[in-house]
Amino acid sequence: MPRIYCPDPLSSGQSLTLPREASRHIQVLRLQPGSVITLFDGRGGEYDAVITAMGRQAVDVTIGATTRSNVKPPRPFNSRCACQRTSGWTGWSRRQPNWA
Repeated sequence: MPRIYCPDPLSSGQSLTLPREASRHIQVLRLQPGSVITLFDGRGGEYDAVITAMGRQAVDVTIGATTRSNVKPPRPFNSRCACQRTSGWTGWSRRQPNWA
């Protein structure tokens, strides 16, 4: 079941037209009316929704039950890399070829 971000306030039983970016994402996935998706608002709320109508630019959905609410988002992941310095090696670009 695809998860789609929707910045609009969401509540159970509500019918709404999705924003342009979310509508385009659903169209690219080739979902059809009757397909079930998960909408999330970025504030911890997640809702099941059913696609009710699709047009060229808009997708209408009916929001169902809450699947998660007020869940803290996971901690951000930071990745770091350290490069080791070696002495005495100047790199390939400064070396003289053997045949020169």
